[in-house]
Amino acid sequence: MGYSRFKILILHCFIPLMAGFIIYLTGSGDPFFLSIKNYLPDGLWAYALGSALLLIWDNEPKLFWLMAGWLMLVVTEWLQKTGLMPGTADWLDILVYSAGYGIAIGFNLLLSKYRNLKTPI
Repeated sequence: MGYSRFKILILHCFIPLMAGFIIYLTGSGDPFFLSIKNYLPDGLWAYALGSALLLIWDNEPKLFWLMAGWLMLVVTEWLQKTGLMPGTADWLDILVYSAGYGIAIGFNLLLSKYRNLKTPI
């Protein structure tokens, strides 16, 4: 079964973005759930960004753009740290961004080889 670019966009970009948004809006006072609320949306948003970049480049990763996407995630934390961007800088966010972004790239490239398609994500 082949996947259209629209289905790929929905599965790997739209759904993670919406899931992160819903998790961010909901929550509980429980410390465990507070940690999930604070970090899981970041990882999902980074996953969506990595997937979108691969989709744009037809799953033929361009190192410059993949690094630019990751750097954009890291720079947001630095801007928060310097006060140039609203928010609370948290260096653990960089770890979560990197994990979500890396999982997106690794998972989508693995699917590409498994399905033997040019654009599998």
